[in-house]
This record gives sequence, C-alpha cells and structure tokens, in this order.
Amino acid sequence: MKISCENLEAAYGKNIVLKGFNVSFPENAISTVIGPSGSGKSTLLRLLAALEDPDGGTIFYDGQSHCDLHPTEVRERVGMIFQKPTIFEGTVMDNLTFGLRLRKREIVRDEIAATLKQVDIPVEYLDKRGDELSIGEQQRICIVRSLLLDPEVILLDEPVSALDPQRANRVLKLIKSLKTDFAKTVIM
Repeated sequence: MKISCENLEAAYGKNIVLKGFNVSFPENAISTVIGPSGSGKSTLLRLLAALEDPDGGTIFYDGQSHCDLHPTEVRERVGMIFQKPTIFEGTVMDNLTFGLRLRKREIVRDEIAATLKQVDIPVEYLDKRGDELSIGEQQRICIVRSLLLDPEVILLDEPVSALDPQRANRVLKLIKSLKTDFAKTVIM
C-alpha cells in the first residue's frame, strides 16, 4: 500500500506539531521519519494509523482520501507497533491471538509457531507469561501480533529506543525482514 500526505496539519492545543506537511511513502519499502524529539514523528504515525484525525490536510491510502475511509478499514490495513511494547495480561499465546479473536479470525497454532520462528522466538514461549519476557522479546511479540493480522503497512514508533545494542540489532534485523520476507511497507 502506498501512503501519502498533502498539507497535513496536527496540533495539540496551541502547539502546532505538523503544518503543511507533504510526504509520500513508497509501497513495499522501509521508510524512516527522522527529527528531533517533539517534532511530530509519533503524531504522524498515529495519524497514519487512524488513531487520531488530522486538523487539516489529507492522508491518501492507495489514492483514497482518509475522509472516504472508515478508521477501522484503515486499521485493518495498517498495523501500529508503539515505542513501548504493549503486552496484555496472560500468556504469549493470549497476546498473539488477541487481535485474531477480536476480528473473529481462525487461530492456527502452526502459523503462529512459524511466525515466531521467523522472529527468533522459541515456540515454547507460547505458554510463558508476557510480562516474563525481556523488552526486546516483548517488542518482537508485538511485531508478530501485528504480522498475524496481515496488514499491508506496519508503522513502528521508535522500536529500538529502549533496547540495548544487542536486542536493538535483533529488532532491526526483524524490521528489515518485514519488507523482504513478509512484503510489507514499513514506516518508522
């Protein structure tokens, strides 16, 4: 999916975060948004994920204006992984199947196991409690949870900012594989 923004605007009260912002993110590529703290990177990702509405301008998803799409339709096509991993109470399996259950999709343990293997998480982790995992493992579980929903685009908000260099390297390799192995558009 190709995403582009025209004259995008966003503000929090009187604090203008984005004004007249124009960008185009190519399909099946990894794009990186760079800027200092507070420059609107996270806001942009939240807008692209339809978690917030822009104050002005237009976001296009494969040429369709965000105004013509219901937010849930966008959210089915765009996955968002936050800076701090969001792990739910329960086991890793509970965490991975949360979205599948919400969308009433079939839960195929073999598919989950194969995806875990691709991100270097042992299948035995399915029965572990999510809160027992390291931050790097939690971040990879969040990525797997998104992959199981098969979005066309994956948005990552500073996915390695809280990780040590070794764990950051693992997550960065996984992000690279999102494009090559999973044919996803990645914006981070």
